[in-house]
Amino acid sequence: MSEKARDRQFDISIYTSKYGVPILERKWMVLIFFLVGIFLALTLLSPLIKPKFVSQATLLVEEPRSAISQAKQETLGTGRVPGLYVTTEEEKIKSSFFAAEVLKILPEKAKSNLRAEVDIFPQIKAGALRLFGVRSKPVSQPLLEVSLLTEIQKRVEITSAPTSALIWITAKSTDRDVALVLARSYIDVCLASNLEDNKKAVSSERDFLEKQRNHAYQEFQDSEQAVFDYKKQYQIPGDFDEARDINIQLQMKRLQARVEMDKERFAELDGVYFTSQVKEAGIVGNIRVISPPAFPVAPSRKAEIRLMIIIILGGLMLGIGAALLPEFTQGTIRHEVDIVDVSHLPVLGHLPRIKL
Repeated sequence: MSEKARDRQFDISIYTSKYGVPILERKWMVLIFFLVGIFLALTLLSPLIKPKFVSQATLLVEEPRSAISQAKQETLGTGRVPGLYVTTEEEKIKSSFFAAEVLKILPEKAKSNLRAEVDIFPQIKAGALRLFGVRSKPVSQPLLEVSLLTEIQKRVEITSAPTSALIWITAKSTDRDVALVLARSYIDVCLASNLEDNKKAVSSERDFLEKQRNHAYQEFQDSEQAVFDYKKQYQIPGDFDEARDINIQLQMKRLQARVEMDKERFAELDGVYFTSQVKEAGIVGNIRVISPPAFPVAPSRKAEIRLMIIIILGGLMLGIGAALLPEFTQGTIRHEVDIVDVSHLPVLGHLPRIKL
């Protein structure tokens, strides 16, 4: 290649002649592909893709109010306890066990909606299969439950900010009512589970006290029965506490002392048991809803707009590629660099174009 051609190989006119001029000459081809991209984007999004509705709720995690929860915090690590506790609650809500509990309270309409696809590309695939008359195969009940469990975990996104002790529950669905139901169901199970966790420490203490109280009451009844049987054995009237025989009198005093001791023990345990009941009734959850799930009025079309832009740009790029394809297959001469490459001779001058 000559020095002159080598000096001009980075000239903007080279790229204008080789790429800009062919595109302008075949601008109708580019425009047709561009319009086809727009047409495909609109026709695909309308019949095949359903709008997606999103409902979000915000939870505030406060300090745990049960001894068990506080003990868990102390053994989790040396980091910041509130942040670590928030992360623990987030992972619990994300778990499959939690999703299974939510599925138990979901209405049939919501479960039916979970069988449909909510993401764009699976919707396009399912819609194309429906257009060609291909039906999905029926699945067994165990597989259906697994698929519903997987789908609900995909539909509901759980995020948190440990520093601010906030947890966000975001539910999405092709039905605005189902999106709201999913978010509310997660909140209901979350609040119920949190309250149950906070009551566990007091509940175990109450159960233990109840057993001890019932045992003390049984001993009190047995000791009273022993006094009754002893008086009946020696034919001592019920309102008499003394007997002429010293040994009988001593044994009766022992039995009566046992009655008083068992009665006092039962009364004490009964009071402690009542206190534990009051304590358990006063326990509340430490997770509060500061922003309930909102009813999704308008659908979220971010993914649809992104797909539309991709299809339109794809059509535009195909049009540009089709316009430039002959330039690479036919070897069209557009610039003096092309002449030098073909003839291997230097360019001596330029002949101006004369219009007659």
